[in-house]
Amino acid sequence: ENKAKLKYARQHFNRLNKLQSEYRYYLKFLSPSSYDLFFQELREGKYKTFKSNIETDLEQFNGIYENLKGE
Repeated sequence: ENKAKLKYARQHFNRLNKLQSEYRYYLKFLSPSSYDLFFQELREGKYKTFKSNIETDLEQFNGIYENLKGE
């Protein structure tokens, strides 16, 4: 279920960013264990490259990252 959520959410945000240029939207897939680290990265302006453990695990499990890079 989470694999599909991540895949389709990324596709949605990619389309959204292509359709407009006023704002840039970033998808962050978080679990409670990554909240503190994410908000620390947000305060430090490093949120664009932040990736939680669950997001990394999901990418490795079903290979979405490589599939979406070509879109």
